[in-house]
Amino acid sequence: MTRRPRHSMHKYFHQKYDLWSKYDQGIRMDRESWYSCTPEKIAKQISERCDHFYNKDNRKSNENKTKSVIIDAYCGTGSNAIQFAITHFDYVIAIDINEKKIAMAQWNAQVYGVSDKIEFICGDIFEVMHILQMRFRQSNNEKIQAIYMSPPWGGPAYIDQPVYQIDQIPGILGLMQKCRQLTANIVVYLPRNITIRGTVDLGSSSTEECYCIEYFTPQKWKVKAIAVYFFGDRQLDCSKSEGNENSPHLTSITNEIQKYILKKAVDVQVNKKAQFGYSK
Repeated sequence: MTRRPRHSMHKYFHQKYDLWSKYDQGIRMDRESWYSCTPEKIAKQISERCDHFYNKDNRKSNENKTKSVIIDAYCGTGSNAIQFAITHFDYVIAIDINEKKIAMAQWNAQVYGVSDKIEFICGDIFEVMHILQMRFRQSNNEKIQAIYMSPPWGGPAYIDQPVYQIDQIPGILGLMQKCRQLTANIVVYLPRNITIRGTVDLGSSSTEECYCIEYFTPQKWKVKAIAVYFFGDRQLDCSKSEGNENSPHLTSITNEIQKYILKKAVDVQVNKKAQFGYSK
């Protein structure tokens, strides 16, 4: 059973059912997880987005029964990995460098009944990504549909900063390059005060890349966090559109995304001015 946090953490304890709907069934967390795990409704929203954006077409055309895989690169105590396992992905690879957090995540996955759909790996994220790159290069029956990252933000102190810079997250740009060797479909969960320039810097430096920024506002008019969805260079969409050679994939992709986001903004309110564009 998770211990009640100390006095300075009481505000997080009062949000326990926002973090985990099954908190009373034995959810396990350490102190850091009280302020670092993704609230369940937001985790669910992100998992549904990932399934729709990255996995829907695979499910429709999957004649060879290729297993769809999503990677949670900083799984912590499992809040996102569990929601990914609940959606239509065949299985989740959940990675964390902390053995205790991995053990807690495994337990929490059992509480939610999805432990059989999650492969937990304890290790350095760069080393694990290198191993996974070799593994999936040789695999014909499983495919990485997306990679999700919620890297450490440096604790609650980020809230007091007027602006949060992307280089405050150690190694994030190098990790993005590493992830792109596995897939162009990447989601990054970031602080609400991150600079827009910082989100653009996460994009590929070698090609134009379509991205979408989603704002999560579980409390009205108060943004809690953002998620940046990267889609790579969707050249296949260009042949279906006319006009400037750089505009078709932005138009075709973002119209679908925007329509879907506004339609599905029920469990978690979403800023209807979600931003779309290219990173270069």
